[in-house]
Amino acid sequence: MSVVDAIRERQCRMRFGGWPRGSWGPRTEQRAPTIFDAGDVDYMTGEILSARCPDAVDVMLTDAAVADLEADAAEDVDRDHATAGYYRDYARMVRLACRIAAWSAARAQPKPTPRGNGQRPLEAREVKERANIVSFIDHRVRLVKAGHDHFIGICPFHDDHRPSMHVWSKGNWKCFACGASGDVIEFARRYHACEFRKALEIVAGGQ
Repeated sequence: MSVVDAIRERQCRMRFGGWPRGSWGPRTEQRAPTIFDAGDVDYMTGEILSARCPDAVDVMLTDAAVADLEADAAEDVDRDHATAGYYRDYARMVRLACRIAAWSAARAQPKPTPRGNGQRPLEAREVKERANIVSFIDHRVRLVKAGHDHFIGICPFHDDHRPSMHVWSKGNWKCFACGASGDVIEFARRYHACEFRKALEIVAGGQ
């Protein structure tokens, strides 16, 4: 049975006082905030994930919206707050199941394949941790030591005539004249006028 057919069956059964799953029937003696439990959410999540309809989540979200409308009608027209509560709880359960199903489907997606050389994709944090920012910048701009882990040099990003760019071995740099600043990847991106991914490769390769 498709998800669409399941919705139609549910709506048909609800009109005749029935529910697609036995435990989903109205239980007036229950005083809990909701008539649905974790088992119901798991059941609906499984139904969504196993459906062959590619738009299962969208279809079920539409069903939740229909249930909300039916709840409004029960409250405003029939003044039947108990039935309205069942519909609203059902809508909440469906939306939660849809979120879980969407999250599960996203996790199941294959991860990006490695690049052609068989290496895994570069990670910015790992590249920055391995890079020596002082050595990298010094290959492009002459740096002079000004302290224990502090270096200065001519800023290449504006018409600098006196050293106004400061570089710290802990991993960052800043020009106190033009305001440019960042980490080693940002320096490479600005210096080589390239995109972030290219700058990442330049730093990783020690070019």
